Amino acid sequence: MAQTKFDKMVEEEAEAFALGIGRFLSGRPMRGKRTTDATFFRAGRRVLPDVEERRVPRSAYRAGWQRLAFRFAGLGATGGVGYWALWEHQEETFALARDLQADPGPALAVLQTGGIGAGCAVTAGGIAYGLLTRRRREFMREWVTPLHEALAVPLGISELTDPRRYLHVPRDFADDDAEIRIDVPAHMRFNEDLVTDLIRKKLALENVSFTWQRAGRNTHVVVKKRKTPPKMLRLTDPGVREALAKMPESAPLIGFGAGGTKVSVDLDADSPHVLISAGTGGGKSTILRAICCQFIHNGAHAYVLDFKRISHTWARGVPGVTYCRDIAEIHDALIRLAQEGRDRIRLAEQLADDVLAREPWRIGPRLVILLEEINATVAQLKRYWARIRESGGPKESPAVENGDADLRAITWKLETIPAAAFPTMPTGESDAGCIESYSADPVYWVRVRPRKSAGTGKSTGRGCVRRRSSAAKAPSVAARGCSSNRQSRGRGAACRGLLCTRPRPGRPRY
Repeated sequence: MAQTKFDKMVEEEAEAFALGIGRFLSGRPMRGKRTTDATFFRAGRRVLPDVEERRVPRSAYRAGWQRLAFRFAGLGATGGVGYWALWEHQEETFALARDLQADPGPALAVLQTGGIGAGCAVTAGGIAYGLLTRRRREFMREWVTPLHEALAVPLGISELTDPRRYLHVPRDFADDDAEIRIDVPAHMRFNEDLVTDLIRKKLALENVSFTWQRAGRNTHVVVKKRKTPPKMLRLTDPGVREALAKMPESAPLIGFGAGGTKVSVDLDADSPHVLISAGTGGGKSTILRAICCQFIHNGAHAYVLDFKRISHTWARGVPGVTYCRDIAEIHDALIRLAQEGRDRIRLAEQLADDVLAREPWRIGPRLVILLEEINATVAQLKRYWARIRESGGPKESPAVENGDADLRAITWKLETIPAAAFPTMPTGESDAGCIESYSADPVYWVRVRPRKSAGTGKSTGRGCVRRRSSAAKAPSVAARGCSSNRQSRGRGAACRGLLCTRPRPGRPRY
């Protein structure tokens, strides 16, 4: 039997009704076509590429279980009202309907008055909502939407996508602790460098870091500002005085690094010297002043050698500071400091190790030497010495060489001996007990550089201790450390071609 047109219509309507019930109960869109990448358990982030609609409703981004919950809630509310009105209060409902049909005037008056009131309330609510969301809408127009328009093509995202679904940009994104998160497609088939460059340019960001989450389905990139040191640190800033009070006496506070990290150098544990190199206006004098003032505060005596005459005018008249600005004053101060160093070394040798460790003040207060413009000062000291040098005096300025001997005149002959013979090796009168002491405490073993073979430049006898014999009588060396051509007063010597050891109070030195 042939199917009539009416039968086809009924069948199509029944099929559409069954599909509608299925979509309703499964949480799928009622129109039957997906427009976003939302699933039953996960909310959508972007519009599918083949969607041609001009605008995608917000409900299309909801997860299927959210749609299903809303539908069942609406269905339950409708069923509850119908049950209350048509089942439990059936007579009252029908009576009200008959009265309205017989005399609709009072009902219309109530509806008119209520309609005006409801309209006014809706209007006021709309105005309030517009005012409250004005800044958010301006922020979206100024920053988020342009960023979406720039990233849509590189990320392969439809321009119909709501930017708020994948661009999580806080309104205070320019703050130091702000965090920007951008959800990206899981396929990762895009140019990461291009994306990061567009984010920087569209949001006007500088000094930021990008953290990519590429594994799994939840792919995204997090943009944060890198923590940078403060541009200026003043004594009145919060926490500065407290940090200064907690710093050890030997480790002055230089400044704060990224994240409030303290920047300091321990002149006892690390090195007794600080060299600052920077361009004009880089803060060299300011850093030296900060270090020097902290030592003065803790009882040290400072020698400020300011050849420029203008870098450390703060030191004039300060108790505990010897301020030298003329080259003659600087020359004389360096000579006095050299003699002071020699006197302190002799005094330290007379004290026992335990006494010196327990009472370091016995050899005098800490001395801090602030030398401004080292290269220019050394050059002026050499010229000054050339003018005042007497006949027969040393050619090099004692303020520059800082010692009584020209170390370049000292030569050494190195002879390889077995290490096993070292503990029993005889010593002279001045070295009595030295070898035995060092062999008993390996930390203080005397070591020298290996001898080089003639013509090859390669070392021989590695791992052997070498006996020394002097071709010329070595004069006394008062410095705590030595280098190839000059003495230095650094702790821990670094010698080249000479015997090298860490000075130890009460032990003979070479």
